[in-house]
Amino acid sequence: MNEKKRKVAIRVAFICVIAIFLYLFFYFLPDFKARKTYISSLLDGNVNVNSVREMAGHRDERTTLSNYYFDRSSDEEKKKMIEAALAI
Repeated sequence: MNEKKRKVAIRVAFICVIAIFLYLFFYFLPDFKARKTYISSLLDGNVNVNSVREMAGHRDERTTLSNYYFDRSSDEEKKKMIEAALAI
């Protein structure tokens, strides 16, 4: 195989790999986002983290919290929640 054909073959292979990656990324992304939103909504609704962990099928609650939970509270809301939690 001459050098020109080899370079074309490498470019075609690279484009195929990128196309497969993009397909898989966009195929699985909606499911992941829905799962992450569902878990975050449960935790925002004060459902016990261990219960959410069990529903998600995780062995460790750290997986649930670090990979699937995102805090949607503003800084002001966080401040109010902390003050309410510490109020006697």
